[in-house]
Amino acid sequence: MTFAVRLSPGASAPIAALREAIWSVDPDQPVPSVERLMDWIDDSSGIRRLSSALSSALGTIALLEQFLWNVSASDPVAIGTAALVLLATAALASWLPAQRASRTDPLEVLRSD
Repeated sequence: MTFAVRLSPGASAPIAALREAIWSVDPDQPVPSVERLMDWIDDSSGIRRLSSALSSALGTIALLEQFLWNVSASDPVAIGTAALVLLATAALASWLPAQRASRTDPLEVLRSD
């Protein structure tokens, strides 16, 4: 169980009171450590994000190797080509609506609403 409590910087007296309040409700509840919220977020989210990204990448490579014929999943030319195709598709998908919107007169759009 995790609690987030806002305290003034350097305040240590409320921590003891907080532990006593928790133990008054449940004496068996452990309160092992108290740490700053930013330290807790930095420690937990970065490691989780990295391990999640690595496991997803390795799983995707293992899956792709089953479907590739005569190409390795770690082939730099194939990976570069796929990245360029995705980049070109994303650029085209955002450029076409932007071109259409730039040709439209803003006053006409406001009047039609």
